[in-house]
Amino acid sequence: MKIFKSKYGWSTSAHSNTKDGEKIRCFLDCQFKKGEEPLGEDIEGTLVFKGIDGTERDCFFSSYLKQGEPVVKLVLMRHGQDKQTILSDGTKDVLGHNVEIDPDSLPFY
Repeated sequence: MKIFKSKYGWSTSAHSNTKDGEKIRCFLDCQFKKGEEPLGEDIEGTLVFKGIDGTERDCFFSSYLKQGEPVVKLVLMRHGQDKQTILSDGTKDVLGHNVEIDPDSLPFY
């Protein structure tokens, strides 16, 4: 998602296309706490919805036509997949000790 500065303040886009290929262009105003505005002309990042249980879902703004007028909506993606954290590089254990295993001592090697 990109938030950009215009002559009227900060905003982000919520564009989409209809099934007929018509472009729907919407803009959503964004506000920063006074004195906390970005220094540049735009900022870019990922929009994330965090539930009260701590689960996070990526999301984005889109738009659609409702009775001929463009309407902004928030689209939440499916729950993220669990990510495995690698604790070692295969030559050391998680404490940093060298791991040397003799393959002949393993019954399944």
